[in-house]
Amino acid sequence: PALAKAREKARQISCTSNHKQLGLADLMYHDDYDRLLSSRYTVEPGQTAWNKQASWRVFAYQYCADLKMFECPSYSGGKCSSYSNAGKFVVGEAALGSGTGLAHIHWDSGVPHATMGCSLGEVTTPSSAIIMGDATGHEFNIQSNAPGFNRRQTGAGAFSPEAAIRHNNGCNYTFADGHAAWFKPENIPCKTSECWWSRSGQH
Repeated sequence: PALAKAREKARQISCTSNHKQLGLADLMYHDDYDRLLSSRYTVEPGQTAWNKQASWRVFAYQYCADLKMFECPSYSGGKCSSYSNAGKFVVGEAALGSGTGLAHIHWDSGVPHATMGCSLGEVTTPSSAIIMGDATGHEFNIQSNAPGFNRRQTGAGAFSPEAAIRHNNGCNYTFADGHAAWFKPENIPCKTSECWWSRSGQH
């Protein structure tokens, strides 16, 4: 058990490094694209069909140029490097699996607002605002049997927070200031006075 835990710790560290690189990529994207953090997906100009959508990976890939950055060494599913369309604005890219996904707690139109697709100026405390983390399945389709990061279906149309826990009972998270860190999900605040999932930092 001790050896297995040590090996998992090494994978956790490697995954954290990937998250840091993706955090920096998102900040560079923010500076180049209308001062906005990544959105879950983008529809090709002039198109409306779902299969013409591209995930946030397409834009982050410009800055990291390594599909392995989107993978978690402890996750056996959704290996981006095995897909020729990953990171490209082509039909089907948005449906590819990924070991990392954008945070979309509070994703709906009401308040509090999620961190996706906003400017850093809208984020009250970037160092404690989660933008992405370990995921299972694809990164934005919350109706999937393998939901995107930190969404778990509990009933028809009902979801509750749950990270992809695979690193010694914890999860790697990337924050809006670009840093990455490991936490146990139960230690992530999500309450009226403090919420790491919202732009405002609270409900």
